[in-house]
Amino acid sequence: MDNSSKKETMMFVALPGTDPYAEVPKKQVKEQLDKGLLKQSALIWSQKHNSWKQARHITQLIASKLQPRPAQAPLAGQAQPRVNIQPAAAAQPKAQAAKPAAPIKVASVPKNAGAKPAASHVAPAPAAAKPVAPATPAANEHHLEGEGPHRTPMWLKAVCAALVVIIFGLMALNWYYVDHAIKANLVEDNTPFKEVPLYAHLGGFFQASSLIIHLRPTDTVTRENFLQYLSAVANATPDRPMSTRAFDVVSLSSGWSADYHMSGRNWRRLAKPDLSDDDRRAILLESVYIAGGEKLIPRSNLDASGQLALETKRWNEFVSTFVRK
Repeated sequence: MDNSSKKETMMFVALPGTDPYAEVPKKQVKEQLDKGLLKQSALIWSQKHNSWKQARHITQLIASKLQPRPAQAPLAGQAQPRVNIQPAAAAQPKAQAAKPAAPIKVASVPKNAGAKPAASHVAPAPAAAKPVAPATPAANEHHLEGEGPHRTPMWLKAVCAALVVIIFGLMALNWYYVDHAIKANLVEDNTPFKEVPLYAHLGGFFQASSLIIHLRPTDTVTRENFLQYLSAVANATPDRPMSTRAFDVVSLSSGWSADYHMSGRNWRRLAKPDLSDDDRRAILLESVYIAGGEKLIPRSNLDASGQLALETKRWNEFVSTFVRK
């Protein structure tokens, strides 16, 4: 067969794996279209238009049994993807292995300029787009639970939420049963110290047997009325939360660390209204402990004058913690 006859019977088809196209007899192209092995969107070189056209737009192939036309045709001049040649049975619901199309011999580019597609008009054939796998139910569950590689696990969120609830619960408990109770009692007793700022809470915020009272130095409390101030606070101190028992330990602090400790029983003794300042001072000197377990006035082998000097020094240090200098 001569070259002029070959031009009429051969067609150039853009097939996957061919670079840039395969030279296929027109009869075989029709057969492939009729059997559904070649889709109507396959790109075929049109000598009439001097460009690549889909099989459905080639007049010579219009009589073939083409598949239904898609809803929207691609834009002119837009690069068309390569289409894999698959048997029509692959579209059935049950997944079946696709049978390969009949082998098509790839011919070399013809030397005849009239048959060869113009290089300036050939649209590059991109690689076939990979299908996107739908998300499985397990993957969706995984996403909804927030357990992806960059998401906080649900159990950790639950633990944090529980801790927040516990913290706010403890704060509410301390405010209602301790801090608010002392301030309300001071106002009810109508003492001159009802406006003095203080803050009280349970030991460690949840130890019901311990009480910590933060006494901030103010101009209202002086060295002269310091003992009356402590007596008023002791008298306003409530019992343990939801109990009628006194606290085992009462700690006094001017900051956020407990400086001095004494038993709850001696703290109650300090609240008696018939005591003099000397009596209150004596109770404090014999019952107050410094942080670390040492008594405010430790036992020593000093003589009377030395013991008095030590007592005066320690007492001044104790008072200076809660009274402005």
